[in-house]
Amino acid sequence: MKILRIGIVGTGSMAAYHAARFRKLEGIRIEAVCDHEEAHARAFAASNGIPLVFPDCASMAASGAVDAVTVASVDGHHGEAVLAALSVPLPVFCEKPLSRSLAEAAAMKEAADSSGVAAIVNFSKRNMPALGRAAAFISSGGLGEIRDARLGYLQSWLTEDSWGDFRTTPKLRWRLSEADSTFGVIGDLGSHLFDCANFLLGPVIPASLRILEAIRFVPRPEDAGFFQGRGSLESFSASGSTEGGAEVGFAASFRSPGHLDDLTIELSGSLLKLRIDTKLSRETFFLRKAGEEGWTEASDSSPRPESTYEIFAALARGEKRENLGGIPDFGAGLAVQKIIASCAAGLAV
Repeated sequence: MKILRIGIVGTGSMAAYHAARFRKLEGIRIEAVCDHEEAHARAFAASNGIPLVFPDCASMAASGAVDAVTVASVDGHHGEAVLAALSVPLPVFCEKPLSRSLAEAAAMKEAADSSGVAAIVNFSKRNMPALGRAAAFISSGGLGEIRDARLGYLQSWLTEDSWGDFRTTPKLRWRLSEADSTFGVIGDLGSHLFDCANFLLGPVIPASLRILEAIRFVPRPEDAGFFQGRGSLESFSASGSTEGGAEVGFAASFRSPGHLDDLTIELSGSLLKLRIDTKLSRETFFLRKAGEEGWTEASDSSPRPESTYEIFAALARGEKRENLGGIPDFGAGLAVQKIIASCAAGLAV
């Protein structure tokens, strides 16, 4: 198998996670890293055994030292890195959401289409076997006509220090920044929910989205050294509909005591109801008939779906891949960006 040399953009926690996930795959070598802070890049390279350091993605992509690029920087830096890599062109694996703006996301999708190389968005919830197995069950007609869907994603790091003190932990703090995040919780957790809905149900209509609640993080006076300007959204809920006619609701929060990192999806069909609950299982889903109280775990011996990392590595090598519900490409990323933009347009905070 040909070695695939990957260059990483960014040096934060997601960059380290990308490096670890790709290294688990056969025939992958993490060859280079770049960051606008040279000291950060050199420290990251030293701690992760990466031989080459570059000041930016443009120089890394043009060097000939890498065959593909993974973009794990904060949202506002995605566009520049992705466009630099695609101009070579090199295959790109980009963290979600694609961008902080719809216009830039559209430009990234256009560049990906023109490049002819693989361009994947890391909607990481697609890596849960439960989601892929539920998609197969839905596609087979097991639920009948889906009439209603409720998707929620709750975390507790604003109330508990499970992942560190959010005031001093960079990987948490930037998610509360109006200047750095993509509308806070909407871009961070909401983008997962929007992609899951599109993946399982078919397209959500962006113009149908109504914001029901939006709560902004308010820094305390003593937090002035940690946060500049206003905070971004810490919680939101919204409702809308899909092109197939299902009503859909979304809710996400960083401030939910007792919920470390919990995703739930509940779909109501004409035949059955289906539930995914990561507190109970990431491997499979649960079913029940209308009027019943309890949920029954679905017996599913289907193969474990390929991860986004495996799909990207295969496509970057020029291999063909089919994936139920579609590959999480930049088209999927742009579809989610349109929903984010619709939510942002409806914000009244």
